[in-house]
This record gives sequence, C-alpha cells and structure tokens, in this order.
Amino acid sequence: MARLSFALSLLSLLAALAAAQDKYPDTFDQLDIKALLANKDRIEAAITCLNEDSNSSCTPTAEFLKSVLAEVVRTDCGKCTEAQKKKVGAFFAHVSQHYQQQMQELLDKYDPTKEYRAKYAQSWAADGIKV
Repeated sequence: MARLSFALSLLSLLAALAAAQDKYPDTFDQLDIKALLANKDRIEAAITCLNEDSNSSCTPTAEFLKSVLAEVVRTDCGKCTEAQKKKVGAFFAHVSQHYQQQMQELLDKYDPTKEYRAKYAQSWAADGIKV
C-alpha cells in the first residue's frame, strides 16, 4: 500500500512539473507593473525594444517579452501564468490606449495577417487592449 501511495505521489509531482514546464519562466513575476506604467520613459523604451530588430536597447525583461511575443499573440498568452497574463494585458492595454500608433506597429509586426486580432478580439478587449 505504501508503494502505491508513493507511486501516486510521484505521478502527481511529475504531472505538476510537466504542467509547470508549459508556462513561461517567472521573468515577469517580480515586475512592478504599476511602476512601469507610471514611467513614460520605461514604456517608450519597451515599445522601442519590441519594435526594433536588434536587442541593443532592450532591458532583460523587454528582451524576454520580445522573444516570446509572437507566441503570446498566437496563443493569447497561452503559456502565461495568471499573474503574467494580467501584467502583459495591463502593459498592452496601456500601450493601446496611450500609444495607438506604436500599438498598431506592434500588431502589424507580430500579427501581420491580422488573424489573431480577429481570433482574440474579445479576449483582448476584456483585458482593455484596443486593436
């Protein structure tokens, strides 16, 4: 009986680890999104990083977001934890409301066919993201 209990515990642990691997690393977890959104220079620097081809102006957090942004757009942040989804949503909601031109440039870069804008329009609108 103890072996069965151990085996079930081990299977549960392995399932939890497999589920955790399907999520992005905790890069955004320590990000103070309110402080970021209150700092115009940081927002503009992040937008510049996401729009340019090189990473020369990127902070490590912006560089990571840039590296996964195409996938985030394609999957509606499918590998994001709830906390990450809220922070990414808050950032892009702010950008879409206060930097409309730059938001359109980002959308055109990461969703050139407009497929995902159409597919996730309701979900993004619920997060306050204007497309």
